[in-house]
Amino acid sequence: MRGGPSREFGASQGASRSSLMRRFDPGWCFVLSGLVLLAAALLVPAWRDVQTIRAQVGALEQQVAFARAREQTGRTLLEALRSDDPAVYQRLVAWQWNLVPLGDEPVIRERHDGGISSWVEARTPIPAPGQDAVGMTALERVLQGPFRPWALALGGLLLLLGIVVLPMGSPASRTAVA
Repeated sequence: MRGGPSREFGASQGASRSSLMRRFDPGWCFVLSGLVLLAAALLVPAWRDVQTIRAQVGALEQQVAFARAREQTGRTLLEALRSDDPAVYQRLVAWQWNLVPLGDEPVIRERHDGGISSWVEARTPIPAPGQDAVGMTALERVLQGPFRPWALALGGLLLLLGIVVLPMGSPASRTAVA
Protein backbone atom coordinates (compact mmCIF):
# COMPACT_ATOMS: atom_id res chain seq x y z
CA MET A 1 0.00 0.00 0.00
CA ARG A 2 2.90 2.29 0.59
CA GLY A 3 4.29 1.83 -2.89
CA GLY A 4 0.94 2.30 -4.66
CA PRO A 5 -0.04 5.89 -3.75
CA SER A 6 3.48 7.21 -4.16
CA ARG A 7 3.65 5.83 -7.70
CA GLU A 8 0.32 7.39 -8.56
CA PHE A 9 1.37 10.71 -7.06
CA GLY A 10 4.67 10.60 -8.96
CA ALA A 11 2.89 9.74 -12.18
CA SER A 12 0.28 12.49 -11.70
CA GLN A 13 3.04 14.98 -10.82
CA GLY A 14 4.97 14.10 -13.98
CA ALA A 15 1.80 14.38 -16.04
CA SER A 16 0.98 17.79 -14.56
CA ARG A 17 4.51 18.99 -15.34
CA SER A 18 4.29 17.90 -18.94
CA SER A 19 0.80 19.41 -19.32
CA LEU A 20 2.08 22.62 -17.71
CA MET A 21 4.95 22.74 -20.19
CA ARG A 22 2.50 22.14 -23.04
CA ARG A 23 0.28 24.96 -21.77
CA PHE A 24 3.18 27.36 -21.19
CA ASP A 25 3.34 29.80 -24.05
CA PRO A 26 6.86 31.19 -24.60
CA GLY A 27 5.26 34.19 -26.25
CA TRP A 28 4.64 35.67 -22.79
CA CYS A 29 8.40 36.05 -22.32
CA PHE A 30 8.52 38.13 -25.49
CA VAL A 31 5.47 40.14 -24.49
CA LEU A 32 6.87 40.94 -21.05
CA SER A 33 10.36 41.78 -22.33
CA GLY A 34 8.86 43.96 -25.07
CA LEU A 35 6.70 45.82 -22.56
CA VAL A 36 9.65 46.33 -20.21
CA LEU A 37 11.84 47.66 -23.02
CA LEU A 38 9.10 49.99 -24.30
CA ALA A 39 8.36 51.26 -20.79
CA ALA A 40 12.05 51.89 -20.14
CA ALA A 41 12.50 53.69 -23.46
CA LEU A 42 9.52 55.91 -22.72
CA LEU A 43 9.98 56.55 -18.99
CA VAL A 44 13.76 56.84 -18.51
CA PRO A 45 14.13 60.11 -20.48
CA ALA A 46 11.26 61.66 -18.50
CA TRP A 47 12.86 60.49 -15.24
CA ARG A 48 16.15 62.08 -16.30
CA ASP A 49 14.36 65.38 -16.98
CA VAL A 50 12.81 65.26 -13.51
CA GLN A 51 16.25 64.66 -11.94
CA THR A 52 17.73 67.59 -13.88
CA ILE A 53 14.92 69.89 -12.78
CA ARG A 54 15.34 68.80 -9.15
CA ALA A 55 19.06 69.65 -9.34
CA GLN A 56 18.21 73.06 -10.81
CA VAL A 57 15.65 73.66 -8.05
CA GLY A 58 18.32 72.79 -5.46
CA ALA A 59 20.75 75.28 -7.02
CA LEU A 60 18.07 77.98 -7.06
CA GLU A 61 17.23 77.28 -3.41
CA GLN A 62 20.91 77.79 -2.57
CA GLN A 63 20.91 81.11 -4.38
CA VAL A 64 17.77 82.18 -2.52
CA ALA A 65 19.32 81.17 0.81
CA PHE A 66 22.45 83.21 0.02
CA ALA A 67 20.36 86.23 -1.00
CA ARG A 68 18.34 86.01 2.22
CA ALA A 69 21.49 85.73 4.31
CA ARG A 70 22.97 88.69 2.45
CA GLU A 71 19.79 90.70 3.05
CA GLN A 72 19.89 89.86 6.76
CA THR A 73 23.53 90.94 6.99
CA GLY A 74 22.69 94.21 5.26
CA ARG A 75 19.77 94.80 7.62
CA THR A 76 22.01 94.15 10.61
CA LEU A 77 24.55 96.67 9.30
CA LEU A 78 21.82 99.22 8.62
CA GLU A 79 20.37 98.81 12.14
CA ALA A 80 23.84 99.25 13.60
CA LEU A 81 24.31 102.45 11.57
CA ARG A 82 20.89 103.78 12.60
CA SER A 83 21.61 103.09 16.27
CA ASP A 84 24.76 105.22 16.05
CA ASP A 85 27.01 102.38 17.18
CA PRO A 86 30.50 103.91 17.53
CA ALA A 87 32.23 100.58 16.87
CA VAL A 88 30.54 100.28 13.47
CA TYR A 89 31.43 103.87 12.56
CA GLN A 90 35.02 103.27 13.65
CA ARG A 91 35.24 100.12 11.52
CA LEU A 92 33.69 101.85 8.52
CA VAL A 93 36.12 104.78 8.75
CA ALA A 94 39.08 102.46 9.23
CA TRP A 95 37.97 100.34 6.31
CA GLN A 96 37.05 103.19 3.96
CA TRP A 97 40.14 105.33 4.56
CA ASN A 98 42.43 102.44 5.38
CA LEU A 99 43.34 104.04 8.70
CA VAL A 100 43.71 102.40 12.09
CA PRO A 101 42.81 104.34 15.27
CA LEU A 102 45.77 105.42 17.39
CA GLY A 103 46.83 102.77 19.82
CA ASP A 104 45.26 99.89 17.85
CA GLU A 105 47.39 97.37 16.03
CA PRO A 106 45.80 95.70 13.01
CA VAL A 107 45.94 91.95 12.89
CA ILE A 108 44.68 91.58 9.32
CA ARG A 109 43.96 94.38 6.93
CA GLU A 110 40.78 93.83 4.98
CA ARG A 111 40.48 95.13 1.50
CA HIS A 112 37.13 95.46 -0.21
CA ASP A 113 37.20 97.12 -3.60
CA GLY A 114 33.47 96.84 -4.22
CA GLY A 115 32.31 99.26 -1.53
CA ILE A 116 29.79 98.49 1.17
CA SER A 117 28.16 95.66 -0.81
CA SER A 118 31.40 93.68 -0.94
CA TRP A 119 31.82 94.24 2.80
CA VAL A 120 28.31 92.84 3.37
CA GLU A 121 29.01 89.87 1.08
CA ALA A 122 32.24 89.11 2.92
CA ARG A 123 30.25 88.77 6.16
CA THR A 124 27.50 86.64 4.62
CA PRO A 125 27.89 82.89 5.18
CA ILE A 126 27.95 80.84 2.01
CA PRO A 127 25.31 78.08 2.04
CA ALA A 128 26.38 74.45 1.87
CA PRO A 129 26.44 72.91 -1.61
CA GLY A 130 23.34 71.01 -2.56
CA GLN A 131 22.79 67.68 -4.21
CA ASP A 132 24.21 67.28 -7.69
CA ALA A 133 22.40 65.55 -10.51
CA VAL A 134 22.72 61.78 -10.68
CA GLY A 135 25.29 60.54 -13.21
CA MET A 136 24.06 59.03 -16.44
CA THR A 137 24.08 55.24 -16.63
CA ALA A 138 24.76 53.09 -19.69
CA LEU A 139 21.04 52.25 -19.92
CA GLU A 140 20.18 55.95 -20.03
CA ARG A 141 22.77 56.61 -22.72
CA VAL A 142 21.23 53.87 -24.87
CA LEU A 143 17.64 54.93 -24.22
CA GLN A 144 18.28 58.66 -24.73
CA GLY A 145 20.90 58.69 -27.43
CA PRO A 146 20.77 57.81 -31.09
CA PHE A 147 19.80 54.21 -30.20
CA ARG A 148 16.44 55.20 -28.69
CA PRO A 149 14.46 54.56 -31.91
CA TRP A 150 16.14 51.15 -32.12
CA ALA A 151 15.18 50.37 -28.52
CA LEU A 152 11.58 51.36 -29.25
CA ALA A 153 11.57 49.28 -32.43
CA LEU A 154 13.06 46.26 -30.65
CA GLY A 155 10.48 46.56 -27.85
CA GLY A 156 7.70 46.75 -30.41
CA LEU A 157 9.12 43.78 -32.32
CA LEU A 158 9.33 41.67 -29.14
CA LEU A 159 5.77 42.62 -28.28
CA LEU A 160 4.62 41.75 -31.79
CA LEU A 161 6.45 38.41 -31.69
CA GLY A 162 4.86 37.57 -28.37
CA ILE A 163 1.34 38.47 -29.46
CA VAL A 164 1.15 37.37 -33.09
CA VAL A 165 3.85 34.96 -34.16
CA LEU A 166 4.63 32.63 -31.29
CA PRO A 167 1.11 31.65 -30.20
CA MET A 168 0.86 29.81 -33.54
CA GLY A 169 2.69 26.95 -31.86
CA SER A 170 -0.05 26.44 -29.25
CA PRO A 171 -2.55 23.58 -29.70
CA ALA A 172 -5.56 25.91 -29.94
CA SER A 173 -4.05 27.93 -32.77
CA ARG A 174 -3.04 24.76 -34.67
CA THR A 175 -6.63 23.61 -34.83
CA ALA A 176 -7.76 27.07 -35.98
CA VAL A 177 -5.19 27.12 -38.80
CA ALA A 178 -5.91 23.55 -40.01
